[in-house]
Amino acid sequence: SPFALWFWVVAYDSIAISLQAPFGYCVDRWRAPRYIAAAGCVLTGLAALACGLSVPAALCIGAIGNALFHAGGGAISLNATPQRATGPGLFVAPGWLGLTLGAAAKSANGALAAEPVSLAASGTPALWPRTPWS
Repeated sequence: SPFALWFWVVAYDSIAISLQAPFGYCVDRWRAPRYIAAAGCVLTGLAALACGLSVPAALCIGAIGNALFHAGGGAISLNATPQRATGPGLFVAPGWLGLTLGAAAKSANGALAAEPVSLAASGTPALWPRTPWS
């Protein structure tokens, strides 16, 4: 139903966005943005696998993975190009790909085909130059 869809979207966004600050603190404290971002990718992949078992569990796992990835990847992008917007821009810009693939998967009912491409695109920050503390 439209209400159920709204509820799950708000639940996912609430979890994913509210956890970014605490995970950002962990990135700063542990100086491990690559590991935090990688953990986010792993959890996002696990969420895709969990969809068949439990949608609420998959939603929570995916939202936590999203928050981890954005905290770690955001730290990498901010430090990759100090005093410039290039790094954060490159980090944020590929988001259109995920949105496009998600919309295409929903309309074509091909979510499993879109998942590997989305996961590969989310790993892009791991290819960026190393920062002094990463």
